[in-house]
Amino acid sequence: GLVISDGSRVLEYKDVAIGEVWLCSGQSNMAFMLKETGDTSSVCSDPDLRFFDMKARWNTNNRRWSDDAIAAVQRLEYYHKASWTKCTDSAAKSFSAVGYWYGRRLREALGVPVGLICNAIGGSTTESWIDRQTLETRFPAILKDWLHNDFTQAWARKRAARNIGAPDSGASRHPYEPCYLFESGIIPLDRYSIAGVIWYQGESNVTRANQYKESF
Repeated sequence: GLVISDGSRVLEYKDVAIGEVWLCSGQSNMAFMLKETGDTSSVCSDPDLRFFDMKARWNTNNRRWSDDAIAAVQRLEYYHKASWTKCTDSAAKSFSAVGYWYGRRLREALGVPVGLICNAIGGSTTESWIDRQTLETRFPAILKDWLHNDFTQAWARKRAARNIGAPDSGASRHPYEPCYLFESGIIPLDRYSIAGVIWYQGESNVTRANQYKESF
C-alpha cells in the first residue's frame, strides 16, 4: 500500500503497483479476445499484470443503432466504464489476445508491474484516433463533411451512415469519424504516463496508402 500524510490528514491507497502502462489500440485484430483464439491453455494469472479494457457499447456491424445509442454516440458516450483488474484466468480470456501476450513478454523483459489499456475498435479509421488540432493543421480537408468525403474510405463512411441512420437521424458523429475516438477514448487517458503504444491493422485506410503513411 501507499500512505501519504501532511501531519494532519492521512491518505491510504491499497494494492498500488508501480511500473509501466502501455496502450494497445487499432482495429478488430487488436480487439480480438484471447478466448476467441481457441487456445487458452497457457494463460497464467499474474497480479502484477493488469488490464484496463475499454470495450465499445455498440459494435459497428451492419445495422442501424437504436435512437438511444445514436444519441449517446453524439455525446461521445461510446465506451463502457472500465476499471483496472488484475490478470486472472477469466480476465485474460476476455482481454485482447495480442495485448495479453505482449504484456507477458514485457513482464518477463522488464521485471516490473505492467498495465495494459486496450482501446481498439473494429474497422476504425486511423484518422479517428488523431486529435482535431493536428488534423486541422496538417490535413484539414479530411474534416470537411466526412460522411461524403473521399479522404475517408468509402466502406467506413457507408457503415457509419448505416449505424447512425444518416441522413434521416440528423446525426453525424460516429467512431469512424476523424477525431472521434481520440475525443471519446484517448482524451480520458491523458493523465496516464504511457510508456508505449502497440497498434494492429490499417485496413480502413487501405485505399489511400500514401495518406496512411502520414496519418499513422
